[in-house]
Amino acid sequence: MSKKLLIALGLLFLLLDLGYSFMQYLHTAMDGDMAIIIVPDKEVQKLLDHPFGIEVLTKQLAYPDPNRFFATWSMHEYFSRMPFFLQKIYQPVDSVYISMALVKIVLHIFLLSLLSLYVTGKRWVFNKECLLAAVLISPFLQANGFRNYMGIIDDSTTYTFLYALPLSLLLWYFLPLFREKFH
Repeated sequence: MSKKLLIALGLLFLLLDLGYSFMQYLHTAMDGDMAIIIVPDKEVQKLLDHPFGIEVLTKQLAYPDPNRFFATWSMHEYFSRMPFFLQKIYQPVDSVYISMALVKIVLHIFLLSLLSLYVTGKRWVFNKECLLAAVLISPFLQANGFRNYMGIIDDSTTYTFLYALPLSLLLWYFLPLFREKFH
């Protein structure tokens, strides 16, 4: 087979896999913590008002997850804007589910790209080696099936913000160091 045909087949596989993953993300249920973060209740509002959690130490205050400000804030800000933006095209309830699927598929693509860069040591994701790495890594990023055992992007949107988002940002941060040390 020619190289162009192999590249086209690899791209087709990735597009089909990502499309299938998006459809699976689209059909996940909302989790119970979304409401108290998106429209913050008084406990979550304390966290959003005091990002460094200094009051926990100085005034002996208590509020939930003072170490998860960034993830909570990111989820609050994302869902305060994205569903309303999508309501120009979709129904209000559909816009929330599409927003959930969009954030999961974007993180999915970002993690797939980062892992491809880690494997190849390349500086740009759009090359043949990264495509091959992405094709080989893609089955391990489960959106359904074995997701409970080896999934990175959780079924719960809240846990996606709490775990997959910080993990992807940490991988992105350490990529230059890893590339320098191992490639």
